[in-house]
Amino acid sequence: MYKSGIFKTPNYPKNYQYELNCLLYYFHGLSNELVKITFTTFNLRKPIEKKCIDYLDMFTTIESNNQMAKHSNLMNISSINYSRPADYRLCGDLNDFPQNDFYSISSILLLIFHTASKIPGIKYHQQMGFIGQFTFDLKSNYQNNGKHKENTFCDYEFHYNKLLNNTIKYGNFFSPFYPSNYPPNIKCRFIFIADNNQRILLTFHSIRLKSMTNEENISNIESSGLSSWMAGALAMEKSSCDKESGFPFQRKTFI
Repeated sequence: MYKSGIFKTPNYPKNYQYELNCLLYYFHGLSNELVKITFTTFNLRKPIEKKCIDYLDMFTTIESNNQMAKHSNLMNISSINYSRPADYRLCGDLNDFPQNDFYSISSILLLIFHTASKIPGIKYHQQMGFIGQFTFDLKSNYQNNGKHKENTFCDYEFHYNKLLNNTIKYGNFFSPFYPSNYPPNIKCRFIFIADNNQRILLTFHSIRLKSMTNEENISNIESSGLSSWMAGALAMEKSSCDKESGFPFQRKTFI
């Protein structure tokens, strides 16, 4: 199996044809892999009144046990009436994209390309379509090193004696579905517990949230009270080292 490659619209770099009802791009990695999609070129007809004319629907949240995913024959897949809304509808050009990279939450990612009829009286100079790159990435690269708390969606506890690696005093923590986008309406707690002679250092390598006006934030609670303040790295060090937390207990809440 190829771990990376390219895909493109038919006849690229010539203009794609009108009235393509359903052109399917189906990516299926191994059970321990995610699918990453990056577009290097994307040029479809511009939307009219904020409505896409030609568009690419992207499904990134297909579970591996989905009945649709069990069909290995592409003809069977394309014949299914897949009526759920897409996770992304892409049109226009790269400047209209919400982000550069797209990831699946499982080993499956699906793209469906639709084009409309020619619109009389409107001339389009370039509608070459798109070129994209796919990569199969290991899920283990985005594994929380803490213990998932039972009966919760995304609460984790990190104790220096109970980290999954069991030998070192540091690890990683991630928001749900990372590196894909996190789902709406969630509340996640990340609880870090060190020994009495230790403090906790948190380093964030990537934070990309909606604006605070949308009520999405990270709160930081230490054992002494509340202070102001997602992929991150965790380290538990001796008290003499540089640190952020002044206490052996720290809780992060992601809302």
